[in-house]
Amino acid sequence: MPAKAGTHVSFGIRCQSMTGGYVYIKSNGPSGTLYFGVTANLPARVFQHKNGTGSDFCRKYGLNQLVYMER
Repeated sequence: MPAKAGTHVSFGIRCQSMTGGYVYIKSNGPSGTLYFGVTANLPARVFQHKNGTGSDFCRKYGLNQLVYMER
């Protein structure tokens, strides 16, 4: 079945396109652990991570540096 406009088909799963979102990467330093995230509101998400409410993974590994973001 062909995909409708505004959808993305990957591995047989149909997903709606996301508009206006961000992909970001956090790290705890050179050669450290990486965390890849996706959010619609990057400033709010960075604030959550800095306050320890962003993700358990970032808190556990001390990922406090935003090293990349793309809209």
